[in-house]
Amino acid sequence: MIALLDPIKTRLQLLPAVSGWALFTAAEEGDRKAVPRAAIGFSSARVVGVRTTAAQVEPSLAITLVVKRGTGAAAALEAAMGAVIEQLHNWFPGEHGGRSWEPMRLAQITDPDFESEEGLIGLTLAFTTQALYPGQP
Repeated sequence: MIALLDPIKTRLQLLPAVSGWALFTAAEEGDRKAVPRAAIGFSSARVVGVRTTAAQVEPSLAITLVVKRGTGAAAALEAAMGAVIEQLHNWFPGEHGGRSWEPMRLAQITDPDFESEEGLIGLTLAFTTQALYPGQP
C-alpha cells in the first residue's frame, strides 16, 4: 500500500490546479502546516476477501487538500478537487510494491479536522484500490 504513495504524488504533480502547492506523502518529510497543501496518505484499509493462501486488501488512499479561507478559496479548492478526481478515478496504478493494483475508485469525500489550524478550509478525497497479498501455501 505504501508503494502507491509516490506514484500518486507523481500524477498529482502534473496538475496545474495544484501548481505551487506543498505536495507530500505520509512517508516523507514536509511542512504539514504549509498552505495551500495536498497531503497524500491513508485513511484505512480493509480485507475484502480471504483464501487459505492469500488475502485481497483494499486500502483507502486519502488526498487532503487545504487552502486558507478567503476570496478565491472555494474556487481553488473546487479546481483542485476536480483535477484530482479526474487524474485518479479509474486510473490503473499497475505494479507497485511487488503486486498488481486494480483501478482506483473515488470512495468518499470528507471535511478534514482543522481544530489546531484556524482559518483553513479543505476536504479529503478517499480512493480505493485492491491487490492480492499472498500468505503461506
